[in-house]
Amino acid sequence: MVFDEKDWAKCPLARQRRKEKLDMIVTLVVAGVAALGMILSLIFNI
Repeated sequence: MVFDEKDWAKCPLARQRRKEKLDMIVTLVVAGVAALGMILSLIFNI
């Protein structure tokens, strides 16, 4: 679904929901990278 600026002005709720979704994805990516870094450091420390 493609939104114009007019649609954004009409539905702030959709914008809010989309922002929450993006924040969740970013959080998951950051957590995944952090976990991967910890695992790699554990492997290389041994």
